[in-house]
Amino acid sequence: MQRSSIEVNSVLDSSHKALFRIFGTYSDRKSFQDQGLNRNIFLAPSFIYQLHDKLKVKLEAEFLRKIATNSPLFTPASPLINSQLVNVQNSKDLDLAYNKSYTDNSLLWKTTSINFYAKISYLISDHWQSETNLATTYGTSNGTYQTNLLVTNNTAVARKVLRYDAEDITNHQVQQNFIGNFSIGNWDNKLLIGLDYYRYSYMANYKSAGYIDTVSIDNPSLSANLFNADLITKIVLFQQPNHTTSPQNTYSAYISDVIKPFNALSIMLSVRYSSLINNGTKDVSTAITTGAYKQTSMTPKIGMTYQIIPKTFTFFANYMSGFQNIAPTSINGILYNFKPQYGTQWESGVKISGLHQLLDATFSYYNIHVRNTVMADQNDATTYIQDGKQYSRGIELDIQIQPIQNLFIHGGAAYNESKITKAENSTTGLRPVNSGPTWSATWYVNYETAIANASKWILGIGGNYVGQDLIINSKTAGSFSTDDYTLFNSTIGYQYKQFSCNFTTENLFNQRYYYGGRGFITQGNLRQCILSMRLHF
Repeated sequence: MQRSSIEVNSVLDSSHKALFRIFGTYSDRKSFQDQGLNRNIFLAPSFIYQLHDKLKVKLEAEFLRKIATNSPLFTPASPLINSQLVNVQNSKDLDLAYNKSYTDNSLLWKTTSINFYAKISYLISDHWQSETNLATTYGTSNGTYQTNLLVTNNTAVARKVLRYDAEDITNHQVQQNFIGNFSIGNWDNKLLIGLDYYRYSYMANYKSAGYIDTVSIDNPSLSANLFNADLITKIVLFQQPNHTTSPQNTYSAYISDVIKPFNALSIMLSVRYSSLINNGTKDVSTAITTGAYKQTSMTPKIGMTYQIIPKTFTFFANYMSGFQNIAPTSINGILYNFKPQYGTQWESGVKISGLHQLLDATFSYYNIHVRNTVMADQNDATTYIQDGKQYSRGIELDIQIQPIQNLFIHGGAAYNESKITKAENSTTGLRPVNSGPTWSATWYVNYETAIANASKWILGIGGNYVGQDLIINSKTAGSFSTDDYTLFNSTIGYQYKQFSCNFTTENLFNQRYYYGGRGFITQGNLRQCILSMRLHF
């Protein structure tokens, strides 16, 4: 891996009213496997100008150019065939060659992203402020997208390829907010009133090469090495193109008020009205549009925090309901035009801060119920359907302590229980795929030596645990999951005045693991050692 970055902050005038900042980075990363690369350049300039005491303008932009092979994506075979256990049920029993990618560096995915943001803040009075937010984002991609299906009792890899001439995503958003800070009697209020317009447009133009070949894992033929961009170009040359567009508009209005009857208690009352107009998916070649619909909803949200012991022990709770718009998505060459999901959520917990700010802890419980959910089709893990109901509930714990000066210890853990309560018979009552692991945890310990002669050392070690994650879960297809794994990372650093140097090791013990989602699994990165140096002036 090679990476370089630069950040420049500058004051453009003597009165400090015009500020400029630019951040840029370039990286070139190769895979630990036989093929695989990721190369990108990123620039993010920003400009702030205080026109006068009441008016401030902030402008930001982002430019990204990325060229990469897509990560190896493997769809495991269903464990059950005709109600008989035939194939393996977890990733550790797969016989995949861990260092083999089954792709070629000529099969590239190229992305260009150009984003602009603006915020105009105007102080109307001592109690009211206007904020106008503008955003326009554009991303276009083209190239080759590859997926792999494990066949013949997981002993061979069937390679499937799509060739995209273009995949474009465009967003435009205009938001107007009015923010008030005032008191009614002895009750402090922070009121937000706003309007929002959001336009999303998705366009895809691609050809499917289908399954190119099947490669034996143990004894690959010599023809497997002929898999490259020239071969794909010849295959897709005379294929029928798929060209679709999917625009949608959302109009919203919202109001929120945070009330403080007294210092220890804050209550939030809010409601949002949204109107979604989905114009459907248009097939450009046939001029036929499908999937158009309109949807409106009122989304209430209430919340409260109460400092049982001021600045030490706080109880919080919140509740909300409404719908979530799901953008049209191209998955494995199939365009899905989903309708909104509906859900309710409530959460409560406590926050603890004590011992002269040397301890911070948060414990929370959440409960989410969703209907009209999007799920992987258990008869084909690479396709999606939308139906049914499910719930997700769990607990989260986060603790940070400083037992002695300059020693920081952080730990966090999460438990999640999810279940499909209404769907087709093969999945009802089961944990949904893509719900993530039941258990996960993260931790790190960081120690900094006391500054002496403008220099100090930094030592750190940390890691994370990821539990078993279901990729297939069905009464007819069986269950396949990635196995749980634990990764450790470490760092040692030295800082002298404006110079710093760090040596970081990721996946310290070179753990082999698989992670997954959307019906696919991927080999995790092996150990990598990174030396970085920074100069600040």
